[in-house]
Amino acid sequence: MSHEAHVARIVDYMRAGEKSKSDYRIGLECEHFTVYKDSLETVPFEGADGIESSLIELSHKGYRPVTEKGHTVGLEGDGISFSTEPASQFEISVDASLSIEKLEQAYQGAIRDVLDVFEAKNQYVVAIGAQPKSQLKDISLIPKARYRLMERYFDQGAYGVMKSSASVQALFDYSDEEDFRKKYQVATVLAPLLHSAYDTAYIFDGKPYDKYSLRQDLWLACDPDRCGVIPTTFDDDFGYEKYAEKILSMPSIFYETADDTIYTGKRTFDEILGKDDSEDMVEFALSMCFFDIRAKQCLEVRSPDAVPYPLNFSVPALTKGIFYNEPLLDRLYQEIAGISVQDIDALKEDCRTNGWRATFRGQTVPEIVGQLAHAAQDFLPEGEKHYLEPLIALVESGEMLHTSFGKTYEVNAQDAVASYALKPQWLVETAD
Repeated sequence: MSHEAHVARIVDYMRAGEKSKSDYRIGLECEHFTVYKDSLETVPFEGADGIESSLIELSHKGYRPVTEKGHTVGLEGDGISFSTEPASQFEISVDASLSIEKLEQAYQGAIRDVLDVFEAKNQYVVAIGAQPKSQLKDISLIPKARYRLMERYFDQGAYGVMKSSASVQALFDYSDEEDFRKKYQVATVLAPLLHSAYDTAYIFDGKPYDKYSLRQDLWLACDPDRCGVIPTTFDDDFGYEKYAEKILSMPSIFYETADDTIYTGKRTFDEILGKDDSEDMVEFALSMCFFDIRAKQCLEVRSPDAVPYPLNFSVPALTKGIFYNEPLLDRLYQEIAGISVQDIDALKEDCRTNGWRATFRGQTVPEIVGQLAHAAQDFLPEGEKHYLEPLIALVESGEMLHTSFGKTYEVNAQDAVASYALKPQWLVETAD
């Protein structure tokens, strides 16, 4: 197949993801670190008290094991799944729903099971943006072939994001290519602000990080070919085709068959699709980019650090209240007219250096995020407005989570980490 045919293949796949507005949903993925309560060091994948053994125990609660080369690397359940990220970060994914309450119910059911297993091992499952104690050299990757090949390709540049980053991600739909463009461009502008608003990464590689917005730094250090902002994002004709062009230009690193994972290094996806243009390969190609906003058959907000409940539910609530709120979305789209990738780079650097003192068009991060949260709250149904209260309270407090966590950590690291760990108190509101 020709390059043009490969572009068309990806464009058709993305167009197939278009949803009518009545079918819009929100997806949620929450990543966590697992650490020993006494030392705060990372719990390894293998071993009697490792992550794999915990997954096996969880499987006895009715979840179906996901295996690779004889290892249990994840679990699937009704409306919920568990997976392990490169350095045993523990991810809880909730099937998409338009109802934030349904997302919350599924999440709480999952953490009820998770707490039973990890508490018995004297381990915390921590909703925080970076591993709170261990150095990178002491953290091992799990035995997934893809992560070994990514380590080979990226070398040490990806160690930070692979070994010491966790996030909350929200997934949302688009109705057509114009809607895709509008949502993608607005989301790209908001990404650095969300990095900053939800910044909880105070410790990195065993010591305090001397800047802010660690997660965006780690992705850029990983691979500029597939991270950050696509250069054509703010072109007037940005859409499926330009997104596809970027995907095809990326080095593929590897691809997976039914029996093996094969290293391909710098061979681009354009070359790979010349041999295999199946839907599975298209899905794989789209999954191997890590832009601030990623597109598959939906869009993904990937900026916020992992944060504890109930603040984590402000992420899907804010996403729904902005991107499914047409008057607000249209206003934001008009306001960013003329913006450039260079403007976003400058905003990122401001947030990285100044945290919440960073400004965008004359307003600080908490001022902008607070206004967005209130506007989103006005749009949400009455029973969902409360999901944004923790975010509003945070930005009105005037103190970043990065800062407040750091203050507690320097006095008592155990208390700081425990405050971000899953806990039974989170279950009170929906307990039977």
